[in-house]
Amino acid sequence: MSGRMILVFTFLLMGAGPVREPDVPKPVMPVAVREIVEWLPSDSESLIVSQGPITFKKATFPTYSFLESIRVAPYSLIMSFQNEALYELLQGQKITLAVEGSRRFRSPVSLGLLPYEGCQVLMFDPGAHQSVAEAFQICLQRARRTISIEKLKVAVFTDRREQDDWTLYLAQPRAGILLCATNQDYLEETLKRMQSQQPKRAFPDTLEEWKYLNTEASVWGLRHFSAKFSKTDPTSPFDEGSGGVLPDKDAIGFVYWFDPQQDQIARAVYLSKSKKAAEIVQLRWQYEEEKLNPIIREREPGILEIAEPVDGDPEEWYYFYMILMCHLGHAVYL
Repeated sequence: MSGRMILVFTFLLMGAGPVREPDVPKPVMPVAVREIVEWLPSDSESLIVSQGPITFKKATFPTYSFLESIRVAPYSLIMSFQNEALYELLQGQKITLAVEGSRRFRSPVSLGLLPYEGCQVLMFDPGAHQSVAEAFQICLQRARRTISIEKLKVAVFTDRREQDDWTLYLAQPRAGILLCATNQDYLEETLKRMQSQQPKRAFPDTLEEWKYLNTEASVWGLRHFSAKFSKTDPTSPFDEGSGGVLPDKDAIGFVYWFDPQQDQIARAVYLSKSKKAAEIVQLRWQYEEEKLNPIIREREPGILEIAEPVDGDPEEWYYFYMILMCHLGHAVYL
């Protein structure tokens, strides 16, 4: 990619008391999604959602589609958990909703997936609840160790990915719900927030990003860029030393959605206060040598929409897909 490092996906103030948000129209969001968002730690930076029904199964090459590839994003950890051991126990079951919250994306030791702090929440159809309970008990028996968080048993595993050791935490807080986290603190806060409503929420309704996002689509997500972890985040636009993302100190956020029932076009919107926002988007998303030439239009100053047909084979949408996931912080070094 013209000498630029490729980042590929394989897979938000504490005050003295509660802060009341201004009265703003609430984003259109399914009740279950809003509930899960309220569980996530308030400084979560990226949110990824896949809305069911979805059959828990792997996409197979070369027949897999853009939809199959992108909707697994918020449950990829569970899908690949312990060399697919959990997948083998649950394959074919119906998923009603999958949501991931994440933050603090970091470079790997060498190659591979960027480590991050986050939690994937997977909700299954009632018909799968017994299977989920049995699968979780098997994981508890196989776990390297177990711990207790918020009076819940949590199975702890270590996965080696390239040269990085990942610690994964698996919990079942309610019937038919599995949580898989990459960080104990993140999981602890998520489980604590499940027990009682908290005054501050991740991705509040006041975020400008919500105005440009179709939350009724099959898959969608957003990232509200945070400077909190930017110095160690190679995908942050605030990191001027990053090799994978062009710097933009005025960046606000990023959203995407894909609704195959409407059309076969994946859409994303980049938000920035920079006067060079249009130029930045052009440089990030257009690669003639890779036959990537999405339609880019400025909806209003600083609001850039990117649209790409994704109804062809993977070679036709692969680079769009990986740049999209890079903007969400989920990437690997190759």
